[in-house]
Amino acid sequence: MRGRILCVLLALFPLVATAAEESPVDISYVETKDLRLYYYDSLGYLVPHAVRTFTNSLAWQRRMLGWESSESTFVLLQDFGDYGNANTFSAPLNLLVFDVSPLSLAFETYPTSERIYSLMNHELVHIAAFNVATNEELRWRRFFLGKVAAQRQNPESMLYNYLTVPRFIAPRWWIEGGAVFSETWMGGGLGRAQGGYDEMVFRAMVRDNAHFYDPLGLASRGSLVDFQVGVNAYLYGTRFFTYLAYAYSPEKVYAALRRDEGSKRYWSDQFENVFGIPVEQAWQDWIKFEHEFQRTNLAEVRKYPITQHRNLVGSPMGSVSRTYFDEATGTLYGGFKYPGTVEYIGALDTRDGSVRRIADIKRAMLYRVTSFTYDPASHTAF
Repeated sequence: MRGRILCVLLALFPLVATAAEESPVDISYVETKDLRLYYYDSLGYLVPHAVRTFTNSLAWQRRMLGWESSESTFVLLQDFGDYGNANTFSAPLNLLVFDVSPLSLAFETYPTSERIYSLMNHELVHIAAFNVATNEELRWRRFFLGKVAAQRQNPESMLYNYLTVPRFIAPRWWIEGGAVFSETWMGGGLGRAQGGYDEMVFRAMVRDNAHFYDPLGLASRGSLVDFQVGVNAYLYGTRFFTYLAYAYSPEKVYAALRRDEGSKRYWSDQFENVFGIPVEQAWQDWIKFEHEFQRTNLAEVRKYPITQHRNLVGSPMGSVSRTYFDEATGTLYGGFKYPGTVEYIGALDTRDGSVRRIADIKRAMLYRVTSFTYDPASHTAF
């Protein structure tokens, strides 16, 4: 629903969004051959940079994915969040919505170059991969007078969506894995595909003999247990794409993403067409490789002694903010976010492991939880 509303609003914006002094909602736009960029007037200083990054990324998508767009892509710059983010819609219009605040870089979960550049590269991979089309798709788009967006209220729209935007019908791990792999490549190796957080996750999984989901399990059970709102799709998808590029070649990865004449319409059929094996078999090959790779790394790590530790509390605390230790009372103050509980500012007694809830937090961050500080003089948490 949100995507359809945004598409309609952007289609109407040219009626009101011209010069700043003429716009009743302080939204203006600039237009090129391939782009219509809308922005709140306070963000006008970002417009030249946004246009450049779009143009550069578009040239890359054309070269790698063979996308020649017959329509403009709408981009909206807004500043309504504390941290940067972006959303993409490919039907009925190509639409990118950017939150331009700085990205959250906590724990290297998003190692990145400049944020507009990185986000533009990532999101345009989605736009290009969804829009690449053979003559068959182009005929269906003419028949339906455009690309059809799937709607929950009308399940049959999924068929029309598949006919006009076939590569949109794919699991999220496939969609996000391809975009994160590409964003890292386009950033010269600076990105999540080579980030320390992703490496830490899979090394810990191998060390702990944790269960690796298969593709179907990841899309079903893996999403239910994911307290970080979809990050499993990014983690598994990115790691799998990186393995494919290592084992087969980046060129084969992009052959699987492309929709050239003679390619297969459904993503998994095209995967088998390119790699010669079903995706399920390639997935098991990756898991075997990952275990061997991480066991070698762990053997190197274990050559050095580990600093001794003691558990402060008997159960996991989830995501934790920066904490402050009150030596006088032995209390650790911070923000905590754990599945099934309301996020809160709490006090952890390091002597007996008890946790005291001080105040609830609304809409806590995933990794840093909250911007938290503590004044030991007045014993006040902010």
